[in-house]
Amino acid sequence: VLLCSILLGLAGAIVFGTLPVFVGAGSSGSASLSTAASRTTTGRGRRFQGFLVVGEVALTVLLLVSGGLLTRSLIKLLAVDTGFQAENVATVRVSLPSSAQDPDAFASFARDLVRELESDPEIVHASAAGGLPFGAGIIGGDGLTLGGGDSESADRTFARRIHVLPGFHETLGIPVLAGRGIEATDGPEAPPVMVISESFAQRHWPNRSPVGETVSHWGEPRTVVGIVGDVKLEGLGIDHEPSFYVPLTQIPRSEIDLVARTMGDPGRVLLRMRQAVWTVNGDLPVTRTSTLTSLVADSAADERYRTLLMVAFAVVAAILAAGGVFGVTARSVARRKREMGLRMALGAQ
Repeated sequence: VLLCSILLGLAGAIVFGTLPVFVGAGSSGSASLSTAASRTTTGRGRRFQGFLVVGEVALTVLLLVSGGLLTRSLIKLLAVDTGFQAENVATVRVSLPSSAQDPDAFASFARDLVRELESDPEIVHASAAGGLPFGAGIIGGDGLTLGGGDSESADRTFARRIHVLPGFHETLGIPVLAGRGIEATDGPEAPPVMVISESFAQRHWPNRSPVGETVSHWGEPRTVVGIVGDVKLEGLGIDHEPSFYVPLTQIPRSEIDLVARTMGDPGRVLLRMRQAVWTVNGDLPVTRTSTLTSLVADSAADERYRTLLMVAFAVVAAILAAGGVFGVTARSVARRKREMGLRMALGAQ
């Protein structure tokens, strides 16, 4: 940026320092004296001023149009359906000790934590996940084998994996389209199950329901027990990706995101969510507190910054263009005062 600024400054100094020399070289000395005496602008000078004004206005219009288009695109981007209801949802990220990686210990810890959260009168629903949409932590490109077998003829595919506790879909407002979601009965000792997204189901079972089908995950057969709506996982401008949900109690993770749907402003319960975590285990570090709407908004931060920058440039350019037009017009009028005075003395209106 510094090098570019230096080069632009040198180029501007050279161009605007030598341009008057070339303009003045085309006129004779007597003409220059005559011009200075009468204080009028030559035809060439007026044309040059006109070019400057036209160029400035054209660039301003270009910036204003670009800023308007980017603003409209940003408004449309922020209006994209995420597939879940981000309003009134608070989230807290917690790092778990290695002792909590045992499925039985984790299941007990998760039950106590959710029970503590739901005891708050402002929290309507509470759950947890090993990664949130727009919040990182979601596994990408997990290999799956349809049919539960590992033969060469088996249909292999990839999908995004999300670990969730019971009530996660209800807390985020993700609709269950068929079957059921993850429930409390899907514990460590229960048969392995999974819930798939709508795009996953349409890709591999377009003409029938996949509920009851078997999918091999890490060589372990899992039964599809339900279908839920698609959600945006990484960004508002990224298409829905096939995904599947597994019980967090069957496959624990070292870091989880607690989510709580509140009756009012979710920011008010963030401190109480931290206290609930420390009530269950006072040694657990809380690494992030946020709201789901903030996570969604942060995903469009780059687009918002570019739009703001372009609009700011457009506004500054409009102000400079208005000042430039006024300055050129005022200078032209001031240089022709004597001419106007003579015309008025001769009866001109």
